[in-house]
Amino acid sequence: MIKVAVLGYGNIGSGVVQVLLKNKETIAKKAGDEIVPACVLDLRDFPGDVMEDKVVKDINLITQNPEISIVVETMGGTKPAYAFVKACLEAGKHVATSNKELVAAHGPELLEIAKDFFGGRCEKNCSHHSKVVFNMLELFAKRTDENNQQLEVLKRDMDAIGERTEELKGEAYKYSREIHSNVDVLLKDVMLETLVGEHSARVAEMGAAEQSVFDGSLLQSLTEQGAEVMHCATLLFLGMVNDATTFAETHGGGGSKSNLKWGKDDDEDNRAWARRCMMMASRMMRPASGKKQKR
Repeated sequence: MIKVAVLGYGNIGSGVVQVLLKNKETIAKKAGDEIVPACVLDLRDFPGDVMEDKVVKDINLITQNPEISIVVETMGGTKPAYAFVKACLEAGKHVATSNKELVAAHGPELLEIAKDFFGGRCEKNCSHHSKVVFNMLELFAKRTDENNQQLEVLKRDMDAIGERTEELKGEAYKYSREIHSNVDVLLKDVMLETLVGEHSARVAEMGAAEQSVFDGSLLQSLTEQGAEVMHCATLLFLGMVNDATTFAETHGGGGSKSNLKWGKDDDEDNRAWARRCMMMASRMMRPASGKKQKR
């Protein structure tokens, strides 16, 4: 059995332990021996973790433990990684690390220590442990590649979710605008209906002379023929002049005719154009000469 110590128990250190535990049979088959994580070095406690009872806070408990033959450094940086790795090498431990900063700053020195210490020892033993370290790193690299692939898939999914979220926000905004518009139309329709109803009630209380004040007005037209005037105005707004004329003539109107060109002016906005269509529809729905609309 080969016992391994892990320096640092962050994301990488815990990942090394997970690889060793999850793939212990595969590693043992490749390495020719069982490999187990004996302890981890970290100043923190990890209650509930699989290594909870194997956390040490003193590097000497690793360097002075003859049962530990391999050390995996995952702390990062050079302090205290450099001092700990150097102590482990001088204690005869094989060290595996992917700490680029450490290697860049102290690589030659650490290699020289390893060479001096292991140079005169049994080549078979060194070769065996080198194979173990290589297989560990290979499996860890494979696990890292798998994690990277999963992260890439997750990133694509998150991007897709982000795009869909923006689409839904746009659809929600459009829908809210439509609701607002529909409510606005409904309220205006109710308001017009209420005003026309009140006007009709007031006019009914007036004498003929008083009622004549409203003759020819849009208010009178809406009161007497509200639905017809609105329909005729809609046809005019849509540019269907002939249809509007036919409608007016077949619904009691046709009393106001004009040879002037009818249409929306280039500098006229929709609101002004709608107002003009309403006024024109009111005139078109007036009874022809000799006829009088009943009140």
